[in-house]
Amino acid sequence: MRKMYAVISREYKEIVKKKSFLVGTLLTPLFLFAVIFLPTLLIDRETKDPIEFTFVDTGSGLLLEFREAFVDTLPDGRPMFIIDYMRSSPSKIDELKSELSRQVDKGTLNFYVVVPENIIQNGYAERYAKSRGGFADIETVRSTISKVVVRERLSEFDVPAEEIMAATRDIHLDYKQVGPEGEERGGGEFLTQYLSGLAFVMIIFTSIMGYGQHLMRAVLEEKNTRIMEVLVSSLTPFQLMMGKILGLGAAGITQMVLWGILGWAVFLLAGSSAFVTGLIENAEALSISFFLSFAAFFVLGYFLYATLFALMGSIVSSEKEVQQFVAPITIVLIIPIIMALYIMQNPDAPWIVAISYIPFLTPTLMILRSSFTFVPASEIIIGIVIMVISILILGVITARIFRIGILMYGKRPTLPEIVKWVKYR
Repeated sequence: MRKMYAVISREYKEIVKKKSFLVGTLLTPLFLFAVIFLPTLLIDRETKDPIEFTFVDTGSGLLLEFREAFVDTLPDGRPMFIIDYMRSSPSKIDELKSELSRQVDKGTLNFYVVVPENIIQNGYAERYAKSRGGFADIETVRSTISKVVVRERLSEFDVPAEEIMAATRDIHLDYKQVGPEGEERGGGEFLTQYLSGLAFVMIIFTSIMGYGQHLMRAVLEEKNTRIMEVLVSSLTPFQLMMGKILGLGAAGITQMVLWGILGWAVFLLAGSSAFVTGLIENAEALSISFFLSFAAFFVLGYFLYATLFALMGSIVSSEKEVQQFVAPITIVLIIPIIMALYIMQNPDAPWIVAISYIPFLTPTLMILRSSFTFVPASEIIIGIVIMVISILILGVITARIFRIGILMYGKRPTLPEIVKWVKYR
């Protein structure tokens, strides 16, 4: 046991003392934020500059109403819209559109909107631009035009404009998740719930891939430099394998703790942000059992994949072969991320529940489902039991392959040879 502890201590210190560990601890959360949250922040950001465009009315009779509607201002007091209003008859609209399109193509005009004379009946307008443009800007223009048309339709019922706007204002549908025995938790907004669930999966994914690959390359390096021959003369291959797995696992837990501290610091610094507040509220809505499940599946997922990476490292002979094994593992781990949107809408679909019991998918799928709905405790327990059994089986197989593979050089063993190693006692 003392010898294995020495390996654990060596592997842990070798990781934690490196500058790359500190850099990775700081940069990985920033990378995850950029990949998951930054695109949404850019899409949903509040308009900071005036929206400039040309508004063409072909006889709707609502030009004055549109002028009065596009009067919002930006937070700094500037007008939100800078609009060049134009009238055109249906017979001359094609000629005008050609001219405006040339301006758009040259870049002298951002875009233009054409409102037909029958917009009240058809509810249809056209926007012409060189590129799609900002989602926030498009939605602002669309909703403003829509409000004018809706108000005009309702005015036929002789209702004052103020009452019309009050009657047609949007409502907020608060989403609550219902669990066993009537238990409730706030589901949060669709976007924040989706991204929060995805963030937990990304933590598992990056930790497994980062430390798993390091373990595989460390075994390969020590194997090729013949250090393994010295190590196995002092301790058993099983002690060596478990020492490496546990040492790197301890480093991973250390990094998780540091990420937790960084996350809390972000909350303190950016807590006033509506987006960050939404993510925090969604995390707070999750139960204690969810975080316990996350901790359990994180640890079990690491051990399962770390054992697999150790096995791969013991049978490969070059860096090129390493990449061949990493690719399929990455694909398996990324499947839940690709399916996240569907899982959010159908977390209890029978086939989703079924594949969440596949050991290599269990850690990420169970956490993803648990962040979107109440997963029964029985399913969590079954998932944990399956993981433990899988780790034990894979551990026995890996230990038998590891003890021979780490001393094999020159070429990668064939499948029949590996099977013989497993059977050998």
